[in-house]
Amino acid sequence: MHIVHDWEFVEDGTTIKPLSAAFVREDGRELYVIIRNHDHIDQAVRHPWLRQNVVPYLPIMPRHDDIKDWVWNRNHPDWVHVMPANRAALAISSFIRATPDPWLWAWYSAYDHVVMCQGWGKMIDLPNGVPMQTDDIKTLEKIVARRRRVRRISWPSAMDKIKDNEHDARADARWGMAALRHLDTLSPGLISITKG
Repeated sequence: MHIVHDWEFVEDGTTIKPLSAAFVREDGRELYVIIRNHDHIDQAVRHPWLRQNVVPYLPIMPRHDDIKDWVWNRNHPDWVHVMPANRAALAISSFIRATPDPWLWAWYSAYDHVVMCQGWGKMIDLPNGVPMQTDDIKTLEKIVARRRRVRRISWPSAMDKIKDNEHDARADARWGMAALRHLDTLSPGLISITKG
């Protein structure tokens, strides 16, 4: 069963530090986690691009007038998804392992796969039942375009509404699942996703 995942993270060219992640299965089941790590969130609110594009989707609020001085917002509806990194890793492995024959996907998947795997430590620490790779929806798009002899794939306008909250891990993972479904309709049988 196909699972699309998306991660929001802080990276400095040496390390990738998770902020949030969403997993969407083709049967509609979802998992959303926000990593409870003060240092990671603090770095995100101090980074201009992350502060503008990612931080608004996290359950935090300014302590005073400046978001750079923030606190967790326990009244935010997403507070229930905030958890320590080790608990998030356990929730993710449980979600994946409970999926029959899991096949992981992400849009530009390289970073998403690495940040996910680092939740368990080294590559050899990957839990049994968690795939060692995440396939790339962008690569699949190129393959489908070549098969159809077109330069670009046109996405249905209905997908624009899903992507309204770009850089919200949930919206991005849902968009990724919609993209997989669309690519499968353009090239039937290539990945054989269930119609949902």
